[in-house]
Amino acid sequence: MNRISHKFNAMNRIITLFLSLGLGLVIVSCSNKDEINSLKKKIDFDETKLSLSNTKDQNNPISKIDYLVNTTQLTFEDGTIISLDNNQIDHIEVDSINWLTTFHFTDNSTVTSYFIGNLAISNSNILLDPYEKNPLAAIARIETPIKGLFKIIVHGKGVGGISISKTFDDFTNSHEIPILGLYQDYTNQVEFIFMNQQEVVRTSKIITRTGWRLSC
Repeated sequence: MNRISHKFNAMNRIITLFLSLGLGLVIVSCSNKDEINSLKKKIDFDETKLSLSNTKDQNNPISKIDYLVNTTQLTFEDGTIISLDNNQIDHIEVDSINWLTTFHFTDNSTVTSYFIGNLAISNSNILLDPYEKNPLAAIARIETPIKGLFKIIVHGKGVGGISISKTFDDFTNSHEIPILGLYQDYTNQVEFIFMNQQEVVRTSKIITRTGWRLSC
């Protein structure tokens, strides 16, 4: 009887040992899986931030931001789409004057990208008759936050007037744009169209000129 009891106890210890080892393996396996998933999320997050940062170097601004339920979707000028997990975003700052969007993340990191904003053109950018030879000409000197091209249109006089347009090839941040074909004693309309290198329109603004004075 003692021998049977001894064998039974030994068998119980073996079974308990195997069960403990199995449970330990399950715990270790789950722990490793959680660590792997956590690491994968971090790598994906870092890659997303790197992609976002690279768009600034590539002169590729954000054209649209969609705030969805679980993600924030960024659409870029070249058609690229980047989705950010809302749980990873603390807040977003948009500076439409300097065409910048700064993403503040919950890990205390920040990434800044370009965003298509507004053209800052006013009277101070435009000099009438710069060489004192043509009172119906002007030069516009404009600084843009990102590189691009300008096209201007001097709109025709009246309903049947003929508009004059010109696209400039300089792909730059600093623009010096001659304006020809203004009408004397008339409220001229000069349209400034800012484009990317493929001549896709980013934004535009119309300046009106009355007499010798330009006003927005």
